[in-house]
Amino acid sequence: HQWETRTTEVLVWCVLVVAEEWTVTIPNQISGLKGSCILIPCSFTHPSTYIPTNVTWYQYSKLPGKYPVVFSRTKPADIIEHYSGRTELVGRASDGDCSLMINGMILEHNGEDIYPWVDEVSKSVFCLLLLPDTAPRPQLSVSEEQREGGNITVSCAVLHTCPSSPPSLSFGDQRGVVQGYHTEEIQGRWRVLSTISFVARAEDHEKVVACNVTHPGGQTAAGEVVLDVRCESQLESLYTPLTVCFYSLWILSFKLYEVLDLHSRCCDIAVRLGTFCNTTWDIGTSDSKIRSNSLNNNK
Repeated sequence: HQWETRTTEVLVWCVLVVAEEWTVTIPNQISGLKGSCILIPCSFTHPSTYIPTNVTWYQYSKLPGKYPVVFSRTKPADIIEHYSGRTELVGRASDGDCSLMINGMILEHNGEDIYPWVDEVSKSVFCLLLLPDTAPRPQLSVSEEQREGGNITVSCAVLHTCPSSPPSLSFGDQRGVVQGYHTEEIQGRWRVLSTISFVARAEDHEKVVACNVTHPGGQTAAGEVVLDVRCESQLESLYTPLTVCFYSLWILSFKLYEVLDLHSRCCDIAVRLGTFCNTTWDIGTSDSKIRSNSLNNNK
């Protein structure tokens, strides 16, 4: 009996160790657009002695004993109607990848919690599906220095959840060289960036540059920036008054020096003649009046 008890303890301990090695990582929620797709990143770890072979996704149900199937390779007929023909497993179970793609999102998917099982091993992790009514507006930026004859670059970016069919970006009839970039940002989100570069003209001042976004499901969004191009004539009109102002100040300071020098000489002469020098300044005019008053030396 003592041997049987120890054997039982060892078996229970082994089961606990194996169970602790199972982990599943998915985002808590993810947003997509109607008609577009959603890629839910999913990864898991498993015991090193175990080779997983199958991943099944389910919809959370409050009904006891009910496990609506969202995706299954072994039992595709069990997939519930609004997921049938729309779901596919992107990764391989043997690589620890349980990522799920849902194509052609519909309103019935909004607000549903779904979760994966790996070889029927259940972990309490869920992903909430969200479908907003409108597409997000793109984020735009423009070069800080906008001068006639210089290069201007306008950037337009938007986040999405469908890497296989990203949204398209366009700048309408704006002339220029367009470049595009597509990168993964955070878990379950990708970023589409488009830039357009062109040489600024005088007529581009206060021009509106728009960026239009079109998603695979047909939803659209737009954003815009207003150019503030500094023309050469504007720069000249700014610099010329400044030049005249500084030149005038220089002339004025020189004239003031001459006046003060004259005043000093006159006072010297007045003192020699036994008078005193009294100067009256008229501010705001170019005139200065110098009066010489006699000194009364009579005792």
